[in-house]
Amino acid sequence: MNVFKKGSCPVISRCTRCCNQYHCPFCETYKTTSQLSIDNHVENHLKLAVNHDDFVIVKCNSHCRENAHFHCCYCPATVIRKVQLITHLKKCKQKLTIPGQEAQSPFLHSPAATAPLSTISAQTSHVITQAPPLSCPMAIQTSSSPVTSVFQSPAMTQFWTSPLCQPLQPVTTCPLSEAPFPLSASTQVLPSPTISSVLVPPEQPTAKRSQPKKNRIRCDHCDMELNKKNLRVHIRRKHTTVKEAITLQRHLFCQVIDSKHGIFAVAKSFSAPSIPIHVQKKIWGVNDKVMCELDQCNANADFAQRSGLKPFECCHLMSLAFCPKDDGNAVNLKEETLNEMVKEKWFGESRRDACIERQCLANKDDVPLSVAITFAGPSTKKYISVYEPKMSYYCRLGRVTVVYDSKKITWACPCNKTKQSCIHKAIAKWHLFQSQRALFQKVKTTERIDSMQIPQQQSENVGDCSDHQYPPNDDGIERIVRYLMKNKSLPVDLPQNLVSGLQHGSEFRHQLIPEETFCSECEGNHVLSEPIIITSRAKILTFTGVVEGISTYYKVCSNCSMMYRYQEFTDGIHNFNDHLLLSLHLCVILRNALQNHTAVSRVMSILEATAKAKFPSKDTVLHAYLHFEALSSHVYSYTCINCGYYPKVVIMDLHKKGVFSIPFSEIATPPSDFKGDTNIVSFWESVTMEMIGRGFLSSGRKNPFVVCPSYDCWAPWIGPNTRKSDIVLNTEHAKLQKTKSCDVPDLDVTEERLGDELFNLKVDAVRKLCKECGLDTKGSRMDLVLRLRTEMQNRSAYDKIFQQIWGASGGWAVITCPCGIVYSIKFNIRAESPRDFADLLLSWKHFPNVVIYDFARGLAAHVNLRKADSLPFSPHEGRLAEPTTANIQLAKEGKLKVNLPWLKNKKEEEDINCHPLTGSSEHYALYDRFHEFNTKDPRDALRRIQVVPELCGWVNTQTAEQLFGSMRKNNYFLNMLTPSGHTFLMRNIIHHYNTAQNKNMEDSLRKIVSPSDQLTFNGYGQIVLGTPPQSLNDSERHTCDITQIDQVHCPSQGSVIDMTALRNVQPNRACWMHPQSSDQIKMIENALNEKESRQQFLAQVGATILNRSDFITLGHPNDVEGTILNACLSMVRDIADLKNIKVHCFSSYVTVTWLPPLCADPSANLPDHIAECDFILLPSWASNHWMICYLHSNYILGCGKSMDVMISTVLQGRIGQIIVECLC
Repeated sequence: MNVFKKGSCPVISRCTRCCNQYHCPFCETYKTTSQLSIDNHVENHLKLAVNHDDFVIVKCNSHCRENAHFHCCYCPATVIRKVQLITHLKKCKQKLTIPGQEAQSPFLHSPAATAPLSTISAQTSHVITQAPPLSCPMAIQTSSSPVTSVFQSPAMTQFWTSPLCQPLQPVTTCPLSEAPFPLSASTQVLPSPTISSVLVPPEQPTAKRSQPKKNRIRCDHCDMELNKKNLRVHIRRKHTTVKEAITLQRHLFCQVIDSKHGIFAVAKSFSAPSIPIHVQKKIWGVNDKVMCELDQCNANADFAQRSGLKPFECCHLMSLAFCPKDDGNAVNLKEETLNEMVKEKWFGESRRDACIERQCLANKDDVPLSVAITFAGPSTKKYISVYEPKMSYYCRLGRVTVVYDSKKITWACPCNKTKQSCIHKAIAKWHLFQSQRALFQKVKTTERIDSMQIPQQQSENVGDCSDHQYPPNDDGIERIVRYLMKNKSLPVDLPQNLVSGLQHGSEFRHQLIPEETFCSECEGNHVLSEPIIITSRAKILTFTGVVEGISTYYKVCSNCSMMYRYQEFTDGIHNFNDHLLLSLHLCVILRNALQNHTAVSRVMSILEATAKAKFPSKDTVLHAYLHFEALSSHVYSYTCINCGYYPKVVIMDLHKKGVFSIPFSEIATPPSDFKGDTNIVSFWESVTMEMIGRGFLSSGRKNPFVVCPSYDCWAPWIGPNTRKSDIVLNTEHAKLQKTKSCDVPDLDVTEERLGDELFNLKVDAVRKLCKECGLDTKGSRMDLVLRLRTEMQNRSAYDKIFQQIWGASGGWAVITCPCGIVYSIKFNIRAESPRDFADLLLSWKHFPNVVIYDFARGLAAHVNLRKADSLPFSPHEGRLAEPTTANIQLAKEGKLKVNLPWLKNKKEEEDINCHPLTGSSEHYALYDRFHEFNTKDPRDALRRIQVVPELCGWVNTQTAEQLFGSMRKNNYFLNMLTPSGHTFLMRNIIHHYNTAQNKNMEDSLRKIVSPSDQLTFNGYGQIVLGTPPQSLNDSERHTCDITQIDQVHCPSQGSVIDMTALRNVQPNRACWMHPQSSDQIKMIENALNEKESRQQFLAQVGATILNRSDFITLGHPNDVEGTILNACLSMVRDIADLKNIKVHCFSSYVTVTWLPPLCADPSANLPDHIAECDFILLPSWASNHWMICYLHSNYILGCGKSMDVMISTVLQGRIGQIIVECLC
């Protein structure tokens, strides 16, 4: 029906065969029940149709060909474009014109015919694309019946092979009974009194109808496959770079809650359902305040403030510009309604009295008690904003949102669980009972709530590796391990093509030969031996199975006997012990499985059951994965992108159940002169070497690098930018001393806290413990606990009780920031005490201003006792106010408020020895919310969070507990590892956890900035927008400036800062060979000290942060890294600016692209002000060294050559007549 005569448009009626809908006569897919919709749809078809003579040709959307097309009314040809069809129709009409006879369409009768076309079925309405040549007409006898003109259309899927424009040959008519094509319901017989011929196409074999093919396409941005028609919407939603602004037409729904204090309810997001949140925008009066209660919005605001974007507002605050006025129809809750609810037993009298008391308090503060939020959520949910006078993490602006679900008959409040009652739910019920009483009809429910079943966790058995390998001795293994750590480390971000899992077994190399040709240990080029086979039966373990028949080889140096084995990652595999190799795809899967609390053994069991094949030992696979992580070049930074290297507020806690087996009798007493100083780098390097050394051990052979717990060689992990130096504190050996200080009577509370934990054990466990200690097992639990507490005075009994409650070791202590990022972790050998956290804090470069801990009093007393000369926790011994009777009473009543404004905005006048982010030297030790009432000392009321408005409700004091809630799911396999394996894997898991958290925060920040904006880090490790502000003090920054020596003399001591000031630097060749001053020598030795951490921050030039590793490449005979080279050139440019000399320095990363093989155009990198520069500095790489050349603008302007030609000439070494001076 895509070609019809004008005035004979098909009649549209409801379908009576398959459905009761309207079908479009021109396309197969469109169906609707609306008459108006089908009329508009057909009208659109007709608007796009082609009108030719008396015919209307509508675009066909059937499956004649892949795309929508037009059919020619003269021949079976199809054309896609409308313009091409018009041209084709003109040509085709001329070819089909017969002299003396009007052209006939193969699909339509002559104009003289009067039969309607509406009876043509859907089968005959389809058009045939090609027709075979009719070489000879088919003879058909005529009958005496009236002459008719008949055309029978074949099936839609027949294929003709004739030229598209070849006309059909006329043949004589025959009786219908003798026709070669029997007439069917789809055949249209058209009467024609004048025509004596019939057009009949030849018979063709019918073909099966092809299935419709969906037009699929891939997105260029995310490689997602989707329908072509959805691509534009997908790109607009997911990959658009234009962020829609908050306008009158597009803004978040909002509502006034408290007009006097500027409290509003705003929809949380644009997507449904509209969950409300509270914001405050009070810009009048004395106490103005603009704030959103979402953590992410506050993090974005802090980021904007650090970046210098002062006017920043989140989308919730911006939407308030379009908030409707307060209608003033607030519900005044009546006491009579409350009494009626008590009478109907919705709640008791005590709850009624609490509601009345809260209403009186709201009237006193002149705030509405409850307000219904009208814009939010589906119709089945009711949102009520309830007044709450106390600040907390769930109530930051004095309002709490209570949700009533009328479908599930449930109440939800953020202050407690769903099935628990609270004052906020009672007030919300009061509000709805008065305003919408129909919701409170008492009906029976048949719903059934099934309790969740928590599957029992299985344990993971970890043993020793039992695979064979070629056996170098212990010294040889150490040389190989150190070589692998230095030269064969894996990149942090592995190439996607290697971890995609697309490699099959046949694609892996079966001959794994080390790529080294010369020995790296010997001077000169000592050629290695020919490859020596280790085994020809090695296996590659992949996610889909095991690839067998792999041959591994090694090479040996004949001079020094150094061995080299295959250890390349570019083939997508990781070599563990020359007998077992893992695909990188499987390594990444195991890493992600551990992040989701699934042990390696469980993953292997799943793969074995799926592949129905025998995999290597699960312990061996675990060791292979640890080997992979040990060789990965992770930078365990342990820092938050929001809080920076030195957080202002930290939360500390202990994970008691994260333990490892350790025999205390085998731990040797440390030397008498041991003071607790431990080298953190050397300790963790030895742990890493143990993990790598497992790949070189034969069955039953002892690992020469095994690390056993000891008091003098056991270090925590603190981020390289957070700690003071590589020497950190670990004074657990002092726990062996049982003498107490009379000044701090309750400092050593290990036995007391261990006794408290006895009450958490079940009665059977307590009886078993009494039996092991030789005590009477009869009596109540209290009797048993008292016996055990008395028996704790005995050391052997104490150890038994400790191992039963705490496990083998003392758990691991962590320090986190309010964002939940772990900054420090310490694996305790013995039970926890404040000493463990004191060791961590005293190893930090900058002491936090606020420390939140469950035993804050003991921590403050212990730290101040160890540092009596400086008293880190001060003033008031870490309390928020002077411990007077009046202050204590006000704190207990919740009326004491101590403001610490420098937590939000840095002090303009900084204190001495202050924190770099706050400018304050005050340090407080506070209790977390769950332990602030556990203390017996009344003075500890001054250590509560709610006393500080800047902390109450804004700092989540349970970040460490929440971390433990997630990490305790790993205990079932971590606690079965060896001490070194436990510590290594735990540090690695926490590192990936921190990385994921930081990535989420960075992604959230990128949503509020333009895609072209650059996110960078300031000198304190905080993420900022664009170039970071220069916030470091001169005393804290080590510079790499050239010292000023106008005359050859030795500078006086203490004058290095004046010497390195840019204004004092002068060029003087005489100073190059002059002896350096003592201060200069100290600075250079510190910068080039390879024993210190290579990641330690030393200097900052503009937005570039330079670590010790950068200076080592500059000061030692190594390959100079381009970053510090660019920094040096920037310093030269700044020095020249102070001398009124304009210098332009090209980046070393840019100039190398001008040379082969890239051969980029230098003119594309020339700035607009290049003609105004006096000199141009060009770093060029030639003959394995950097050469810095300069061009003088006077010569360039005089020689008449273009700038790009001059630059290219200099870089390629064709000096010619250009004056080039080598500066270094």
